[in-house]
Amino acid sequence: MDMAERALPTGWQELDDADHDATRYNPQPVSRFEHAETGVGIRLSPAEPSTGTGGGTGPNGESENEYQVSVGADGAGDPGEMDGLADASDHADALGTAREFMERYNGHCLNGEGDLDDILAEYEESEQRA
Repeated sequence: MDMAERALPTGWQELDDADHDATRYNPQPVSRFEHAETGVGIRLSPAEPSTGTGGGTGPNGESENEYQVSVGADGAGDPGEMDGLADASDHADALGTAREFMERYNGHCLNGEGDLDDILAEYEESEQRA
């Protein structure tokens, strides 16, 4: 078990992505997580196919908002079937957003106080205010 898995909220697991994105040209990591009981998935992926190849505006040549955090009710497999949750500046920032979502999901959805659509609406409202 690696450090990232130990830090995940209860019920969440990182999916092995070695084969899933093997044909990608972007060297930046794609991470996928899934809730073991409900199958809700989270995907962290570069926002643009060429992100991380240099020429950006950040201190290390990266562009702003270079990662997209997406959520899917039916897992983290097909990006086309997922809802955008938030943009992040890098993979570490995206992972922090994902962990925050996982905790919120566990707190609101697993105890019957809300559902995935409620949480997605909350994130959409907070993005509009920002």
